[in-house]
Amino acid sequence: MIILLGILAFIVMVFSIVSLFVVRRRDETNEWDETIPASPEIIQKLASIKMAVVSGILGVIFLFGLNGAFFVADGTEQYGVQYIWGQKVAVREPGLKFMGWGKVIPIGNEIAVKYVIPNKDGEYPENSEFTETIPAKEWEFNDAVKGEVASTVVINTVDMPDEAFLELVFNVRSEKNLIYSRILPAMNAALKTSAKLMGAQDYMSGKASDFDYYYKDQLINGAYRLEEIANKTGDESTVLDSTLTKIGADKISEGAQPKSKSYVIMKENGIIIRQDESTVFSTYSIRVITATAEDVDWESKFNDRLDKQKELVAQIQERKRGAEKEYYARLEAEQAGEKNKTIEEKKLEKEQIQLTIAAETRVLTSKKKIEEERNKLEAQRLASQTLKVAKDAEAYANRQLVRAGLTPQERAELERNMNKDKWESIGKMRFDGVYMLQDGKTTSSDGDGFLSKFIGAQMGKDMLSKKSSK
Repeated sequence: MIILLGILAFIVMVFSIVSLFVVRRRDETNEWDETIPASPEIIQKLASIKMAVVSGILGVIFLFGLNGAFFVADGTEQYGVQYIWGQKVAVREPGLKFMGWGKVIPIGNEIAVKYVIPNKDGEYPENSEFTETIPAKEWEFNDAVKGEVASTVVINTVDMPDEAFLELVFNVRSEKNLIYSRILPAMNAALKTSAKLMGAQDYMSGKASDFDYYYKDQLINGAYRLEEIANKTGDESTVLDSTLTKIGADKISEGAQPKSKSYVIMKENGIIIRQDESTVFSTYSIRVITATAEDVDWESKFNDRLDKQKELVAQIQERKRGAEKEYYARLEAEQAGEKNKTIEEKKLEKEQIQLTIAAETRVLTSKKKIEEERNKLEAQRLASQTLKVAKDAEAYANRQLVRAGLTPQERAELERNMNKDKWESIGKMRFDGVYMLQDGKTTSSDGDGFLSKFIGAQMGKDMLSKKSSK
């Protein structure tokens, strides 16, 4: 704006000087007696030495005086200002600011730097107004696979202390130089080290978040110092030359793999050892908002082999699904068999319980019947003893009568009557309740009454033998 005013002032000065020679301050008559009117009043005022001098002075002031005295600060940038007498100040608020004919270095509030990979047509995206885009570099992972890593870093300078901001601004001298001399080297060191900490297949198998963590940590605090621990054959999950073999279940038999190197982060007393003690971000208190790796463009050789691996994995997955289907079908059949088996077992258990209850009932019934028969036998035995006592008493009475002087005829009649009564009593006795004990078990026998008859005959014999002995 100030420059435009200065240029406008010089234009007015030139116009004033030229007008001094062509302006007409009054009406004039030409050779044909025609009246030529005077120049307009404003032209007459401009066509003066005073106006030319004033315009020239104003032009010098605007172009050479005010042009270096002020500048307009934008709200999207911060400025490092060095006055003509050497003083440095940080201008971090928008508006019209005094610059003292010194130097002004603008730095964006947020600076975005992107490593980009080409599209299918091999073209790179163009730089945007607020993002610096750079073609991605190729890095080698620890399984010897190379790829171009597309990454983004966004930093914030608003929270920087004034002293750190001024030191950074006058050291780098421009935002472009800050990107190429400080930010990009830090990004390259972090990407290189992060790639060495994992294989390409590891990255693709879910460790991309670990890669981002390593990347951002190294940007802020410095690149790791790595230690090579051993050479090894490429991880089994990294399939470059793979063949499908059938050994029991389907498996991928790994072919020859390129040798790779394994690295670990060096530590001392549990503290990570870094290549540098600080970075541009930690030194100047620059806040890293974002540091991520969005994509990797793998070398074509790896992509071809990866496609083969995906095809093999797809075949295995298909066979695995078939095997799982068969397994679940077999499991379902086994479960149905188990269910039927359980039902049958329950049925048999129920029948067995019923049989057990019936057997126990029969046992209890038998015991009760045996007890009843035993009671009957005891009652008959008591009845027999009672009868025997009664008859013995009668016999004793008869003997006493005989001793008292009975005649032989009366004694014979008496004995006949006694014997008649005994044999009638014996004939009336029943032994059907007799039980026999065999092998620890009590059994009863009714039969045709033979046992009862035999016992009665034996008792009679005993009585006759006793009589004979007397």
